[in-house]
Amino acid sequence: MNRHPDVDITKPPANEARFELVLSPDELVQVTGGYRRAHEQHEELIRQGFWRARRSRLTGEVILERAHYLAVCAGGRADRESAGQSEPRLRPITR
Repeated sequence: MNRHPDVDITKPPANEARFELVLSPDELVQVTGGYRRAHEQHEELIRQGFWRARRSRLTGEVILERAHYLAVCAGGRADRESAGQSEPRLRPITR
């Protein structure tokens, strides 16, 4: 079951090296319903259940691994507990 029929996951983008690992910027726009700003894309992906979506520390662009995208779209369990991950325990900021 493909939750996003508009995204053609069989056609590689111009940069083939990225095709294997992460969704292209154009694919992210399609998956997020047209959002182009990175923070809006990230929020929408998290809302849709793609909890492994993250922002690059260097460029700020959204990174979504293709394997995670395909697993969630196929109906696989996508919650943190099923992947053996729990919520991170953060220390308070001290200054």
